Amino acid sequence: MKKKLGILLLVLGALLIVTYAASAETYEQLTYRTYADHIEITGCAENAVMLNIPAEIDGLLVTGIGQFAFDGCSSLTSINLPESITSIGNFAFRKCENLISINIPPGVTSIGREAFMYCSGLTNINIPDM
Repeated sequence: MKKKLGILLLVLGALLIVTYAASAETYEQLTYRTYADHIEITGCAENAVMLNIPAEIDGLLVTGIGQFAFDGCSSLTSINLPESITSIGNFAFRKCENLISINIPPGVTSIGREAFMYCSGLTNINIPDM
């Protein structure tokens, strides 16, 4: 009985993961994951120079920049984040050596650990007054 219950729980857990796990998709030069009620940006094309993150993709709000999303995007010089963004993940812009400036939208409530690590060209981070 315990073995059957364990297998049932394992199957249910796998179904939940499949249901809620996001699949990687693309929009212009961006990759993203779709969740039930929002989208998280997970990366960009290697040669991306200037990026405009949309506020919505397929009717869902883009609310986050994922962990390591732009890690190593050394050609990236500028990025525009929409007002819908509420979180920036750990190491999100790590090693974006040519990123010069970024405007953090007023709705951002969390910026992950070392989000701008090794961004040697970054001279301006604009954070709005709260």
